[in-house]
Amino acid sequence: MGPCRIRVEAGALRTTVVMSEVSLRRQLAVLLGSSPDTPLHPPLEFAPVVDLTSGHGRSIAKLANLVLWDGAVGDSLLARNPLALSSIEQFVLTELLLSQPHNYSGAIYGTIPSVASRDVKRAIDYIEANLHAPISLADVVEAAGVPGRTLFKHFESFRGISPMEYLRAARLERVREVLQSGQVTGNITDLATTWGFSHMGRFSTEYRKRFGERPSETLKRSR
Repeated sequence: MGPCRIRVEAGALRTTVVMSEVSLRRQLAVLLGSSPDTPLHPPLEFAPVVDLTSGHGRSIAKLANLVLWDGAVGDSLLARNPLALSSIEQFVLTELLLSQPHNYSGAIYGTIPSVASRDVKRAIDYIEANLHAPISLADVVEAAGVPGRTLFKHFESFRGISPMEYLRAARLERVREVLQSGQVTGNITDLATTWGFSHMGRFSTEYRKRFGERPSETLKRSR
């Protein structure tokens, strides 16, 4: 983990939940039964996006709002009850480590393979070789050589996303590579369309969410 930058859309409400790296590492060590903080173990890295509308993300958001509401009243219950505050902290730390995908999820659950299964590798090879072409889920499943439900399960275990989400992410990466090279012929809309993005508003939103800046900012910096 290291420095991060948070961008908030204009007019949006923001609640920030801050956890120390030490607390997260300590909780992870409890779950693993050994400390991950050694040269043989990489730093803890979470998937960058947490869905606050469902599952663990929703639970954490509700707790954060509860703490905010408690702090807004004159006589804070949590301020007088360290046990309750500690329980909330433990819940958030554990919920994140057990539910939000990260690079130690496999070590905790023992279900995520360290090497992609052959069907996932075949699917990825096919996607990467045909990024410029129209690709359907049926095409990817046929290339993988397994039923769709099997491919989805294996893809989710190894990559944490679906095959079609991987396809879209791979195309976004290609757009970024071209923008970073500065060798853009035409405008950004033409480039995005070339890589299969027909809705510019959605493309710009996904690009900014993934890379932390607008496509035009990437191009401007490269020049």
